Amino acid sequence: MRLNEQQRPDDGPLKIALLDQIRIMNSGANAARALPIGRMPWDNAAARRNNKTIRELVMPQIQKKLLEADSNDSQVKTIVDLAIKYIDKDDPNASREKPTEDFVDRLLANLKAFLFAGHDTTAATMCFMAKLLQDHPECMAKVRAEHDAVLGPDPSKAAEVLTQSPHLLYSLPYTLGVIKETLRLHPLAATLREAPPGFALTAPGWSVRFPMEGWGAWLSAPGVARNPNYWARPDEFLPERWTVLEGDPLHPVNNSAWAPFSIGPRNCIGMELAMIELRIVSVLTARRFDIEEAWDKWDAQK
Repeated sequence: MRLNEQQRPDDGPLKIALLDQIRIMNSGANAARALPIGRMPWDNAAARRNNKTIRELVMPQIQKKLLEADSNDSQVKTIVDLAIKYIDKDDPNASREKPTEDFVDRLLANLKAFLFAGHDTTAATMCFMAKLLQDHPECMAKVRAEHDAVLGPDPSKAAEVLTQSPHLLYSLPYTLGVIKETLRLHPLAATLREAPPGFALTAPGWSVRFPMEGWGAWLSAPGVARNPNYWARPDEFLPERWTVLEGDPLHPVNNSAWAPFSIGPRNCIGMELAMIELRIVSVLTARRFDIEEAWDKWDAQK
């Protein structure tokens, strides 16, 4: 995404830098990746300039946190708060008053990871969610009714209501069901795990064991997410399966079978952020837009 000159004067410097960061990240997804140099030299130069800009813009906030002696006593923890808590873990000479350059570099890198890692998968999930709701208008009607009931009947005030009462974002069980069902049918990431010593795989009905020690095991999230052993009517879009009580035929047999962010202590650290983003997008768009496919119109324009 590149901002034109008319847009730039109205946008804050940090917003521009963050949008430029996304553009730079996307520039790696091109033919240059097949070359030994990876990115083109001008892309690397742009990345260095952008890193410098973000550092200059964010450092005042980091320094402010470093000087707040009671920041770690707050019940609300930011990423910076959590990082400062371990400021002297790798270097005993480091302190809040004298953070090392390495610490600041790692902190900035992790801040960008929290903000940007998975932005493309979250965007793709939004598209899949819009498509599934278009194909299931009865589900869209339930989403809109839930938003009316929780956030008020005026869609234009949804952002204002959430700003004043952000906890309402967690009072939308059916909307959450739509998101989880979208991610079940269209998981967009996968993970490799190192197999522990002695671990082996066996196929159902086989006596042969396949040793996995020294190998990486890949979880086939799409296969597990549509396995009839774990899901009733596995190929259907049924947000209700996430709102019914345990014991209902639709209720998931094994919650661990839902793994679009992986599971366990090494699951995706950005899961909660992604789920919040998807909730917010749903709240701000579901009642204000009718989204539908327009392939015929697109073809007619060619």
